[in-house]
Amino acid sequence: MQKPIPILSPSYSASPPIQIRDLVDENAIPVSFRWIGSEGDNVVLRIWSEFDGFSKTVPLQYSKSEGDFEIFLNLPKGDYNYEFEVNGEWQYARDQQTKNEGNRVVNTFHVETSHTWQDQSDSPPGEYTTSIKETLQLLNSCNKPATALPPHLNRALLNCNVSGTGDTLPVPHHVMINHIYTRPSSNDTTILGLTTRYKTKFVTTVFYQPNS
Repeated sequence: MQKPIPILSPSYSASPPIQIRDLVDENAIPVSFRWIGSEGDNVVLRIWSEFDGFSKTVPLQYSKSEGDFEIFLNLPKGDYNYEFEVNGEWQYARDQQTKNEGNRVVNTFHVETSHTWQDQSDSPPGEYTTSIKETLQLLNSCNKPATALPPHLNRALLNCNVSGTGDTLPVPHHVMINHIYTRPSSNDTTILGLTTRYKTKFVTTVFYQPNS
């Protein structure tokens, strides 16, 4: 697998690299340097590192499509300072990070170590088998389709035993309220029953509807 190359830039640019100067370091990271100027300018980049004495001076090329000067350098991890020589005068980029270096201002940035990718197995370590564990079988049983009607709706109020007078039904359970019950009929009549509640009273109404 080819490892990706991260881009660290003091001033990010989406344009393709104009020029790349390689340093001898397999862990070096491409860094973009940009200077906004006119096409006729003569721009040179000077970059140096205090921790190892590294110093480099390279010219920048002008990009007509982007309207600026840009160069890519492959740099190892560390802290760097840099400045631009524009038409013979040393300057710093005001849109990039700066610091005081003696009696002048220069640009500065830090390069982080690149992240490497290691080949890893797509499957976690462990023993694999074709048998299905009991716990997974129990989970599979939970996925069975539900019954056609919830059990508590099988208890219709009109099917309950009435009191001795025959005109009063028992107090319904809350699951019986506002559900329509139907009764099969062989005489071409549909019979429907509905129990509703009004304050503390319960009313059960039976509807008879001819099928024709």
